[in-house]
Amino acid sequence: MAILKIHLPSILMDLQKHSAAVTTIAPMLSVRKGARAIEFYKAAFNAVEAFRIDAEDGAVVARLSVNGAEFWLADESPEHSNFSPETLGGRDRANGPDR
Repeated sequence: MAILKIHLPSILMDLQKHSAAVTTIAPMLSVRKGARAIEFYKAAFNAVEAFRIDAEDGAVVARLSVNGAEFWLADESPEHSNFSPETLGGRDRANGPDR
């Protein structure tokens, strides 16, 4: 009869590596002139586009990443209650003062 030796700590470490759940939050920025804002984030923060959809009317939705921190950026869509800071009385700094 053979005896099987199991090294429990290494098995537990393997299980932890493969079953560790990661929770992340990816904020959504709603702006005017989304394509221009994307170029701003790429130039200012070296952002990388992970996903992007451009609509025929020029509207854009994109997922960007800065050093692994992801966020979404989209043109405002008032018909879906998605408003930019400008529409709500604030300023969209990414697009600068010459909006």
